[in-house]
Amino acid sequence: MNNDNIGKIYIVTNDKKIFIYSNNFQIKEQVQINTQAGEVLRNIFFSKTNSNIFYIVTSKNIYKRFVSKPNINIGKYLFYRVKVDSNQIIRWAESINVDGREQVFIFLSYNNIGKIVQVYDSINLYDVLSVNDFDVYSFDEIKINNEEYLQNWVFNKALSKLCIINMRLRDQIKGKFVASRDAYNNLVFNGARYLLPEEYESLSFEQDITYFIGINEILQNNIVNRSLEKIYNDQICMLNILKDDVSYGPLDGDIVRIG
Repeated sequence: MNNDNIGKIYIVTNDKKIFIYSNNFQIKEQVQINTQAGEVLRNIFFSKTNSNIFYIVTSKNIYKRFVSKPNINIGKYLFYRVKVDSNQIIRWAESINVDGREQVFIFLSYNNIGKIVQVYDSINLYDVLSVNDFDVYSFDEIKINNEEYLQNWVFNKALSKLCIINMRLRDQIKGKFVASRDAYNNLVFNGARYLLPEEYESLSFEQDITYFIGINEILQNNIVNRSLEKIYNDQICMLNILKDDVSYGPLDGDIVRIG
């Protein structure tokens, strides 16, 4: 059990759920935790430097989530980078604030031998996409062939594939590039960070019937342009999310000590 900065109480259950209660226990929210096979829930803890971040600790992983969006994993620790192998079991984890930086202590054991891993954490990442290679339709698969008649369902076939491409890209965006200005006002790349809750919200677009040409609609300029504008606006939304953020400083350091 733990509580966030506004007094909400978080209780972890054995069936991989978190119950979030208001401080007067009048409101309850249930959050599902999706873990790998064999993982045992250990504890949750809250960031000491960012009131909107909390961590779910299992016997094998540490998952990072926003308090404002507790159902979504925004990150997961890569333990191979701190020399933790799959045989080692996580017993507990907690953080402290060290001069404004998040310092996380992870307690592990294997064959009755204990180990403490100490790392710095932040909202920063190294990539902005979950994967660098995902399936998209080629232009030959999208274009209208010479032998096809210009009718509603033919256009909708092409439009649906463009929508699918947008959605596939949207679902892979997990972060935003971070940059800063040097003494000469040059833009300097400093890595990437997790998306903030309001940025996640801007990516919550879903396709509906207005993206397509209705069966009874006349195939004319304004109807086709309506569909194209919808697809275009989704693309602009994703481009805006992927723009550099110059309001954050350089990446925090990685591993501090392993003992």
